[in-house]
Amino acid sequence: MKRYARELSVLGALAIILVVLAVAAPSFFQLDPLRSHFTREAPTLLVACGAALVIICRQIDISVGSQFGVCGVVVGLLAGAHVPLPLCALASIAAGAGLGAINGLLVARLRLPSIVVTLATLVIWKEGLRLWQQGQFINLPPNAVWFGLPLAAGQTVELLAALLGLAEVLQQSNRPDEARRRSPLSTDDAPVDGQRYARVKHGYP
Repeated sequence: MKRYARELSVLGALAIILVVLAVAAPSFFQLDPLRSHFTREAPTLLVACGAALVIICRQIDISVGSQFGVCGVVVGLLAGAHVPLPLCALASIAAGAGLGAINGLLVARLRLPSIVVTLATLVIWKEGLRLWQQGQFINLPPNAVWFGLPLAAGQTVELLAALLGLAEVLQQSNRPDEARRRSPLSTDDAPVDGQRYARVKHGYP
């Protein structure tokens, strides 16, 4: 229990807040408003999960917001051009993987600090997106809203995706392997926790 004291204290504070809400504003826990609240925060949770996986590897990526914006624009433009939704999703994932790979190459190959690299790419992606779109709003066709599903089903899919990301973070954070115990970008052989580890082969996540 001591190992998770900090997490349990946060959970306890959240439980107290929820109890207060149950007494002061019981309508907060109605299904539709509650699902709407969770759905609104699901994209943020999904982005935070990716950033958490990088932090577990003792790195940092502050460009995730800009990357998420670029991926959203990519899928929106393709959906607006009536590209099938599965292809839109694959294109968005590929765009995100490509942007992340650029960060990874700069950090892993050039040995640049990840905070410097991702600060630079944050500005590049953000300003590039602004110049590209000029603030133009993207209207999604009806068949692309909520993945082409009814409102409740689309919200459920979004929440499940965010929960899967959270489950992956929890799994990785509890694995006592090299990816967690030392940075995968480290090239020295300094002992960690009194033990020595061989150089990790994989690159920036």
